[in-house]
Amino acid sequence: MGSQSQSAYWVGVQKVHDIVKSLTLDQQRAVKDMGFDGILSVENFNIDEEFLEFLIDLVDYNNVSISIQGANHQITHQDVGSILGVPSSGFDVEEMIGLEGGSYPVPVRDGMIDAAALENMIALERGGATDAFKTYFLLYVVTYFLAPGHGLNKKWSNIAQHLHRVGEMNWSKFVLDCLLDSITRARQMKQHGVGGCLVLLMIYFLEKYRFRGDKRVDYELRPTPRIKDWGKDELGNRIREFKRHGLILASSTVYSVNIAERDNTEFNHIDDYCKQQFRALEARQRDQQSQMESFKEDVTQKLDSIMDLLRNPMSRTANPISPSEVKEPTQINPKQSMDVDRVKKRKWGSDDNPFLEWFFQEKRSGTYVSFENGHVNGDGLYSLRPGVWIIDEVINAHECVLRFKDCDKAPRNLYLPTYFAQLPEDERYNVFQRCVGSNRTLSRCTSIYIPMNMENRHWYLIRADIQTKEAAIFDSYLQNKKAKTRTHEAEEVLKSLHNCLIEHAMVDESFSYSDDKNGVWKISIPGWVPQQKNGYDCGVFVMLFMEQGKNLTRETRFETEKERRRIALQLLYHPGNERRSQVMKMLSSTLGGDQLGLVHKKNKGTLGS
Repeated sequence: MGSQSQSAYWVGVQKVHDIVKSLTLDQQRAVKDMGFDGILSVENFNIDEEFLEFLIDLVDYNNVSISIQGANHQITHQDVGSILGVPSSGFDVEEMIGLEGGSYPVPVRDGMIDAAALENMIALERGGATDAFKTYFLLYVVTYFLAPGHGLNKKWSNIAQHLHRVGEMNWSKFVLDCLLDSITRARQMKQHGVGGCLVLLMIYFLEKYRFRGDKRVDYELRPTPRIKDWGKDELGNRIREFKRHGLILASSTVYSVNIAERDNTEFNHIDDYCKQQFRALEARQRDQQSQMESFKEDVTQKLDSIMDLLRNPMSRTANPISPSEVKEPTQINPKQSMDVDRVKKRKWGSDDNPFLEWFFQEKRSGTYVSFENGHVNGDGLYSLRPGVWIIDEVINAHECVLRFKDCDKAPRNLYLPTYFAQLPEDERYNVFQRCVGSNRTLSRCTSIYIPMNMENRHWYLIRADIQTKEAAIFDSYLQNKKAKTRTHEAEEVLKSLHNCLIEHAMVDESFSYSDDKNGVWKISIPGWVPQQKNGYDCGVFVMLFMEQGKNLTRETRFETEKERRRIALQLLYHPGNERRSQVMKMLSSTLGGDQLGLVHKKNKGTLGS
């Protein structure tokens, strides 16, 4: 993986422009058929490198966004597809490249595709739209325009075996990932050159930026691919207009402004921009102050707990339990009275209550939630505390709640437990049948949900549509570099699910399931699903993805801290919780009837009670 200078990038863009202009009509049609209509509109662009450095400074890799006029705009795969005219959904490009299928005779030097030789190979095709032309052209465009600096190893010669599926690959994700990776690598290594599709970054920024009194029509409303609307002159004029207003102020490259040449209108633009930046700075300072106050409160509470421990060494007793072991809820030790008193006296916010605080303070022993197919002990409830990684028993119990909502004899959805994918192949059918139930049928079932755990570090969800044999992987952390592992895991589990469905159809006369596709599922990884902003909320997103079901859209947003509290209360209060009355009685005597009544009243109607 290498880097390049911006000037080298523009030489590459010019090369692609020249190649495109030399294509015959048959070759142009072949490019369109592959889904790369936008590439035919690549102009002989020029760019001010200082302006580009300014843009790169505004990119936030973690949130896949760029700051424009004080607001963060998230760049989606659909944005990339609409601008460049490349496919924005489907199979992962590098996973498909990695599939064995036989290589193709392409020029290789030192284990990498020789990009310079590809130009001659294209010319040798003499205007024909052959598979060889498609292979060479595709590799050439990726090297010089879509992902320059990425470096194509010899495995990319496999693309020739998948030409019929090129339009089914998510090229937008590939282009965006390469751009962000290159920017991050350049920052970490303090390199001047940045690879990736820099034209995409420029066009996205200039389309979103609005000057005062700007009468331009929204670019998003224009036909796609929108790169057709950005000729060499229009792009250059827009950048000069941006620089003329003196708006490059936040970059590491600062432009001097000749005050004598500015009129009042231009002063207003500068003034607006400065005020906007000042307001954003004030907002960040308020957030930091709020975080500092929260941190001080947290430290104070921990110091109080330490002092209690010093005064009463026996007030903390270790009592570990097995996650699968069901025990009676623990009664409060009288020596913990100061701990309970502090819970009672605390001033509660709108999202807090003493009920949950008791569980979130530490890992309690005992089992507090018990459904037919799922139990949650103190460790599980503690994992619902904001900032803690969710453990499997919580997800399984939450599935029990969802089954209660869909309790019809012929449910629409089937929820398989987290351990389904972890069991040996020959044990999965028994779990599958237990989830279906002895007196229920799958005759109306359309979707099956399977929570997946990648290397005991990350949760994601598979939603399988058993009517269309299509499966979607919902992942709240798409930047995960283990994408290939994720897809292989899904393929293995879906094959097992296919076998379970065939066996079930033999015992459920009202359920029909065909094997017309030989157990092959069409797998997609939607790029629009909501994304987590930390390293511990993946389990919450999996539960919320299952709750939303097919109502999940690109506009869906989650407030995970509130959702964690809601789910915890829902599990404890749920009528199906066999431990509910015991827990309520125990907490009533511990926290006091008034406190518990206040909690119950505040949450009534939202917990399924």
